[in-house]
Amino acid sequence: MLKAYGTGYWDYFFTDEGIVRIKMLSGLAYTTIVVIWAAVAALLFPFPIAPWDLTNSVFLISVFISIVLIAITRRALSDRSRRKLSIFTPEQLAKSFKPIPWSSVESFNLKERNLTLRIDGTKYKMRVKKSDIEVIRQYVEAKAGGR
Repeated sequence: MLKAYGTGYWDYFFTDEGIVRIKMLSGLAYTTIVVIWAAVAALLFPFPIAPWDLTNSVFLISVFISIVLIAITRRALSDRSRRKLSIFTPEQLAKSFKPIPWSSVESFNLKERNLTLRIDGTKYKMRVKKSDIEVIRQYVEAKAGGR
């Protein structure tokens, strides 16, 4: 099954019926992660700020660690969703989720690993695996009619 990873928390699956766009991370989960990060950053923010003293170093390290933890948490939640979806065939995905028909793809652009689709006036940006670049290029050209 051909797929691409969207920006934010979307994944795209390419099927014969169209492009299936699936949210891998809910808006609530994403918002919760951001709120937790903001709370951690606010708690660790040193007062008063003196240039490059120990508290500023601790703050910078804390911010870096919290960003890494957010990335790990976000990836873990997305991976869990991907594992749940991996049992479905492309046909089952197309039946379960409303695919975007290939006829609505106005244009596409694949540069290196970055794929941009323009569908009904909206741009969708995604990344593809290095090993799938040529296969996806040929598949999208065939399905979208070389637009």
